[in-house]
Amino acid sequence: MIRLLQNHGRVSSNIPGVPGRPSEEAEQACETVLFRGSKERDGTLLWSSDYLKFYEAVAEIDVDDLDAAFELHNRTRAFGIKDDRIKQLLSHHTMSVGDLLIDENFDTWMVERHGFTQLYREPVFE
Repeated sequence: MIRLLQNHGRVSSNIPGVPGRPSEEAEQACETVLFRGSKERDGTLLWSSDYLKFYEAVAEIDVDDLDAAFELHNRTRAFGIKDDRIKQLLSHHTMSVGDLLIDENFDTWMVERHGFTQLYREPVFE
């Protein structure tokens, strides 16, 4: 089972049932990692553990590896195909750069332009 997390950092709108707008800090986190991944092309690390607070689990994907999770999730989302191996937890978009995946060993990975980067080798989410 692979868990998908996406950046949903929000500031409360103070209106019940209405989501807030992204905080400036969340927008910075989005711009930093969602469009560029965890590292610059020269290897400079962009990821900060401070960004974890903006991520929420949005889906659980019943497959054994990250590549299979990426392929299944994006194929079903792009073509509107229902697949019982995907359990939606929150509204979300296709898997893309900057999203996080947690594998069955509780290791956390970031989706990159090409492949995945391991960020943590221990549980960091409850």
